Amino acid sequence: MATAPRQPPWHQPTAPDDAELPRLVVYNSLTRSKVPFVPIDWRTKKVSWYNCGPTTYADAHIGHARNYMSTDIVRRILRDYFKFNVTLQMNYTDVDDKIIVRARQQHLLQMFKQKRLEASSDVNGIRISALSGYLTKNLPRVSQSTSSDDVESEISKHYSAVLSGHPLDPGTIPGDKEAKVKMHIKTARGASIAIVALEQGKDASEECLADLDDVIMPWLDQKFGASVAEKSIFLELTNKFEKRFEQDMKDLNCLAPDIVTRVSDYAAQIVEFVQVIQQNGFAYPLGGSVYFDIKAFEAAGNTYAVSPNRYSEFLPKRLADSKLVQRLEPWNRQDAKLIAEGEGSLTEIALEKRSTA
Repeated sequence: MATAPRQPPWHQPTAPDDAELPRLVVYNSLTRSKVPFVPIDWRTKKVSWYNCGPTTYADAHIGHARNYMSTDIVRRILRDYFKFNVTLQMNYTDVDDKIIVRARQQHLLQMFKQKRLEASSDVNGIRISALSGYLTKNLPRVSQSTSSDDVESEISKHYSAVLSGHPLDPGTIPGDKEAKVKMHIKTARGASIAIVALEQGKDASEECLADLDDVIMPWLDQKFGASVAEKSIFLELTNKFEKRFEQDMKDLNCLAPDIVTRVSDYAAQIVEFVQVIQQNGFAYPLGGSVYFDIKAFEAAGNTYAVSPNRYSEFLPKRLADSKLVQRLEPWNRQDAKLIAEGEGSLTEIALEKRSTA
């Protein structure tokens, strides 16, 4: 009979009974119980708080607002009501696969529009080829040979069920997959309208032109992405959205962090850390990247994929049910769709990895 999972030990910081600390009780998600809040440095009432910041490759959304406003409220209560000396550090993720791809694509699009790419010699042909590629990848039920004029009718023919709120596959429940299909339909429709308008020498709406950009960028990236490696190209994108995020937080009246760090500031330390993992035999280089060696890690007696029951012991239900945990469930290890939602969008060599999990 399998042994029930146990919670790891947790040692609570202690303070003398006569310590002048406010009476504050917090919920400890590890022990799943309420415990007195005692800072490690109880004499000065110093509280060091690390807060994960955004990945700065796009504008903030309502989820960011909820997250950082909630943090700000708790921070103010600790500081202003309980009189703790709070130091909050926030880190920007300004280097990851999504940022690299987005920055590279936007750079190539700018060069394309400035006619600095070889592809610019046949602008209309590129638009049509890009739309065909977009349909093939994201809306495969629509033939890639479909003309711009017929995209709307073909979408209505093959995806009417999804547009009516039904599942893509009979017998299933509509969810993220259907939402993404609707997003791709909206983009393909807008791009096709823009292409037809531009072919006829007419003006297209800004929204349709933006959809056309979203169609052209992956095509350009596939053809010319390997030529883009200048670091400043990526930092230009992240600096832009970092400033926009900071303005959003200011408009929401959220306090600025006391300390700001960025992944790019610690690239050397990250490389050194990865090298230690390699030296321990748990990672290997491939195609210019380094991958975690799941098989070697498990062969050494460790556990990579874990039962959701174990997570439910420690985490709120909303997190235990999340995509993050789902990707770690044993029966989902080979789920390509869940894997694709991770950070592996930069490389096309997934099949060459030692494990596809």
